[in-house]
Amino acid sequence: MSDNFFIKNKTAIIVTALAVTSAVGAFYYYNQQQQQQQGQQGKQGKQQKQGGSQSTASSKGAKKSEDFVEPSSSSSSSSKNKKKKRKNKASSISPEPELVADEQSINYPVDSKGLPKLTQETIDKLSESEKENWAKQLKEDGNKEFKNKEYSRAIAFYSAALQVKKDPIYYSNRSACYAALDDHENVIKDTTEAIKLKNDYTKCILRRATSYEQLEKYEDAMFDLTALTIYGGFSNKSVEQVLERVLRKHSIRIVDAKEKKLVLPSAATIGSFFGAFADETGLENIKESSQVGEKFLYDALVKIQGNTRDGYEEADTLINQAVAALSQDDTKKDSLAIALEYSAAFHFLKNDSATATELINKAIALKPRPRAYVFRALINADKSSYEEALRDFKLAEDLDATSPDIFYHLGQLYYLTGDLPNAEVNFQKAKKLHPDNVYAYIQLACIAYKNGKAEEAYEKFTEAKLKFPISPEIPNYYGEILADNGNIEGALKQFEISARLQEKLDRFSVGALPLINQATVISRESLEKIPEAEELLIKACELDPKSELARISLAQIKLQKEEVDEAIELFEESCDLARSIEEKIQAISFAEASKMQKRIKSDPVLTAKINELMRQSDSLQLQLDLTYVTPQLIVSSGPTTTYIESWYRYPLSDLLQYLNYKHPEHWHLYNFRGEDSGYLNSDVDFHVSHFPFPDHYPPTLDIIWDATNDIDDFVSASEENVAVLHCKAGKGRSGTICCAYLMLLGFRNGELVNVDDIIELYTSKRMRAFGGLGVSILSQQRYLIYWGEFLENESTRVKYSNWKKKKSMSSSSSSSLIDKIVFRKCYRDNFDVYVSNYVVVQEQSRRNTIVEQVFASNTFYEFQFVQVGEEDIEYRFQNPIEVKEDVMIEMGRFCYLWFNIYFELAKNTACKEKRCITFKWKDVDGFKGTRQKGKKLFESIELYLID
Repeated sequence: MSDNFFIKNKTAIIVTALAVTSAVGAFYYYNQQQQQQQGQQGKQGKQQKQGGSQSTASSKGAKKSEDFVEPSSSSSSSSKNKKKKRKNKASSISPEPELVADEQSINYPVDSKGLPKLTQETIDKLSESEKENWAKQLKEDGNKEFKNKEYSRAIAFYSAALQVKKDPIYYSNRSACYAALDDHENVIKDTTEAIKLKNDYTKCILRRATSYEQLEKYEDAMFDLTALTIYGGFSNKSVEQVLERVLRKHSIRIVDAKEKKLVLPSAATIGSFFGAFADETGLENIKESSQVGEKFLYDALVKIQGNTRDGYEEADTLINQAVAALSQDDTKKDSLAIALEYSAAFHFLKNDSATATELINKAIALKPRPRAYVFRALINADKSSYEEALRDFKLAEDLDATSPDIFYHLGQLYYLTGDLPNAEVNFQKAKKLHPDNVYAYIQLACIAYKNGKAEEAYEKFTEAKLKFPISPEIPNYYGEILADNGNIEGALKQFEISARLQEKLDRFSVGALPLINQATVISRESLEKIPEAEELLIKACELDPKSELARISLAQIKLQKEEVDEAIELFEESCDLARSIEEKIQAISFAEASKMQKRIKSDPVLTAKINELMRQSDSLQLQLDLTYVTPQLIVSSGPTTTYIESWYRYPLSDLLQYLNYKHPEHWHLYNFRGEDSGYLNSDVDFHVSHFPFPDHYPPTLDIIWDATNDIDDFVSASEENVAVLHCKAGKGRSGTICCAYLMLLGFRNGELVNVDDIIELYTSKRMRAFGGLGVSILSQQRYLIYWGEFLENESTRVKYSNWKKKKSMSSSSSSSLIDKIVFRKCYRDNFDVYVSNYVVVQEQSRRNTIVEQVFASNTFYEFQFVQVGEEDIEYRFQNPIEVKEDVMIEMGRFCYLWFNIYFELAKNTACKEKRCITFKWKDVDGFKGTRQKGKKLFESIELYLID
């Protein structure tokens, strides 16, 4: 089946949301991104160098010296203590002894081993001042024992100190000893006593959470870790990572403890599985008039072909009866082999791959058929054993090269592993050999869409509609493509058609899927649509009681309505219905996170702390992740209108509240997200312009020109106008356009434009201290350099414009042809090369406007290796590659670079004459724009062009 766009709603719970509502979630997200405000004053720089007072938990973590540097009332070490820790190594192991009133050691009673020996009578005779001094001295002596790793002796001193005075520090230090001894029960007892005395004693909360985790009391550990995120103002990422880990451990344990029920999945799932196979033919012995075992098998195949929910259950029973009966008759081995094939398929659908493998191997041993090898290939592929799967497909083809089952499912394997060219070839074969396979048509349309050919995809869906006019599958998956591309109105229409077609059929097809898709889309439009979405999802659950997606989607709606108990029940039902272990874990994570949210809200201390955090937000801006780069230019992360995302991204409503309060009638949004803006035009009263391009990639010069001029027109219209730029994280894409606009301002003011200075300015405004460059992706920096050259040199602007006009008027729409690629000093010779252009399509978007959707074509071209000298490798393509002006070369799936042909050729005369573009390894971007490029592949790359 095609990729389900709405499966994205089944993301794992963001752990910080365990405790908070969306408003506090916004505060959390803002706090993560805005810490550079304090960093500008130098405070954060010191913290980066010196480290904080907390660390992530481990069972041995109690041995660290921080456990004995007790926090002040603000729960952080004072500057004085930090200076002391820097003086020498000894002071980093244990704190300096505290001075008592007379600056001399106190002579308290000890036993023959030198351990304190206090009686209540002795303690009662002490004055309050003496008790204070005795307790401090006992603690200091305990610290010395701890430093020497004499944990049992240290416990004796801390216990004596507690006899004299109940102090949270003494409980904390004693719990550290128990932690060092792996006595987690006593760690929990002592930290609990400390927390009773000091609710926000974060060190003890963390230590107790660690012990809870060691004892596998995951719910209690999650509670403490969530409390830590609250006390830390949602700014401790290390604690969040531990919380996420514990939540997953807890969820896995719950899933593992559940009774393993081998049941068939949703009828829609079964129907799509068997529907992709051609009807059985040539089964001479399996017919209606057959007897006993073969009659069972015949009836089972009829039930499967009927494609009904009850029919599949009956077919499962009949298959088992067929296997049992045919196993008793040695003359029926051929029929038994077929029965075993289908028995393996049903066990595979029940997620019982071990039994499925055993049964299919028996079938093949009796009489191999192409379908048997295909079944086994699917079982192997499901276990990620792709090489074994490919071997099975080859064995099937050797038996019958005209079997359509082979090529459709082989195409599926290539599709799911990202090899779209091979997937397309095999789907075409399947379509030719089995013209009635609707899924082959759908997959070919999806491949066209994935390749950035939206219009071609729409044409292929139209072709499929004409071929299968009453098929619910086609409008459903066509709707998913439209929704993914932003055409919400068109998507909803297709989902409605699909649901109506399914309702009229006497068989199961897509089942509840169009209802789920329709509900998901309308729930994203506005809160007013939630009741309508809920009604659709209830209907979906009734239509397909085994659809886990229907239940998990309905549960999310219930959360939005604050019907948490019902949501938890639905999440747990979804877990039971889910087929894969990972889906089960995700569903349970939702349920357990919701339970924890309830527990946190019922805690008066934590609730008060949350309220305190919100009161500290002295302006609406504190709740948002936005930065004023200039008084009229804001860069922000992307807001959201979905409930789940609002736990870790701020809601659009909060942004609008701020803008309407701070800049009423004088703001305009600029969206650069190529994947989806996250809201409708109507959600922002149409105060938005869209200039989308893919994440981690640079914008084309056309996009830069159009976006910066649009921003300039708006900002120049009034001194009160404010442009709000956003992508997803509010960093690379927004930063690139922001820097381009600042360069445009400088150019118009007659200033010299220096790209490095502009990026540094943007970084200082937007990024936290030591957080790296605001525009860090090399390809994005490269396009800013092009933009600077375009602005500063009039002859460049003229020549570039003339070059574009010349190319647009030529018979070929391509700018050039890449003839070959040479890698100098190549260290590997077996990596693939992909060549991409930006594909720009004008179409109706989900924002109900005509916008340019930009995609990377990401195409693999056949080539041959040619050794050039001892160290160089030349990639020669079978045919020259047509490319437009903006080109991406991706190498080995680990690294890539974007460049503009005109500006690279214009760098120097030699380059232009040779029609050769050269880059060094240091110019290449790593995975997703990072510096993680993998092992060095070459020293430099040369691309040779021909017109």
